[in-house]
Amino acid sequence: MLAAAERVPGCRAVATIGAPYDPAHVTHQFHESMHLIEADGEAQVTLAGRQFRIRRQFIDDVFGQPQAQRIASLKRALLVLHAPLDDTVSVDNASAIFGTAKHPKSFVSLDTADHLLRGKADAMYAADVIAAWALRYLNLAGDGTAADRAGRDDRPGIRSWPLCAGDPVRRAPVDRR
Repeated sequence: MLAAAERVPGCRAVATIGAPYDPAHVTHQFHESMHLIEADGEAQVTLAGRQFRIRRQFIDDVFGQPQAQRIASLKRALLVLHAPLDDTVSVDNASAIFGTAKHPKSFVSLDTADHLLRGKADAMYAADVIAAWALRYLNLAGDGTAADRAGRDDRPGIRSWPLCAGDPVRRAPVDRR
């Protein structure tokens, strides 16, 4: 989302979870396959236990990203979530993103979470934090304050999910009462 935010009309806020500061970090995760990608134009690689086909065009795109410049000129609210024990992307990356970004910005430590937030409690916590944080910037039907929402059941995570994210997976509404 850091790279896409400037191309998304109406984007007022960006949240990242376990994001690398330098996009080239991604290639570090499959450096042993780089020779195959360069020679054959693509290769199957394993990232965080999942198989992906990586093409040469992806590598070229990754190395052409001016990520530090994008972060510094984001001009949107930023929420950085990262697990200090993440063994896929070091928390140092989150610190670099946070340090480069201008305000408004927030940082949330995901304590014991792994990179993919496989623990249900970790995923629910991250979702709740993002939903609460994003309300300030979405202004769905008023000022987004608790008083504005009083008496309504349209809060994220209750009966609807009025947020969009970089991942196009649709989530069913969750009733947490």
